[in-house]
Amino acid sequence: MITWWSLIVSFITGITGTVLLYERISGWYNKRITWKRILNGSKDIVTKVNKEAFIPDLIIGGGRAGSILASVVSGNLKNSKTPLCSFDFTYEWNNKNREVKLVNFPHPDLIKNKKILLCLGRVNTGGTLKIMLKAFNNESPAELKTASLFYSNTLTTIPDFYSYKLLKIKKMPWHLNKNYPKPGDPKIS
Repeated sequence: MITWWSLIVSFITGITGTVLLYERISGWYNKRITWKRILNGSKDIVTKVNKEAFIPDLIIGGGRAGSILASVVSGNLKNSKTPLCSFDFTYEWNNKNREVKLVNFPHPDLIKNKKILLCLGRVNTGGTLKIMLKAFNNESPAELKTASLFYSNTLTTIPDFYSYKLLKIKKMPWHLNKNYPKPGDPKIS
């Protein structure tokens, strides 16, 4: 014979199991960044840039992931003929201090007196973005805006346009193997 006590225990056990299963499944989903999320995030940034009516003269991709975002944004803004270029960056470690090196930085004539949209794949602390902004501002752009697919809550500098907030660094879909350089990785040279 079923008692009230056994019904209450069964009910509570069922609710607890459901909550734990939901947390486990949502945890698995949130750890994966898929190409679909990249595409949706890119569309979100295009919508935000168009809504603000910011029409850049040049879109610049910072790093590999920023180049992916820059190419999607460039072809989908209201003015879809916006040219783009990209540059890379690396990290050098000296006594546990990270130094950012900008590689193949755009020529100053491309930046001076131009409206620039700088695209990055993700911004973890904002330190690298801050260095990039300083380098760009030294070239006197007319206006400089930033976009990033992902950002974290530990930022010192927040992008003007972004899609997702990450609580921790996650593997991106373009990280096809374990040797792919990751931001903050001391092996990056």
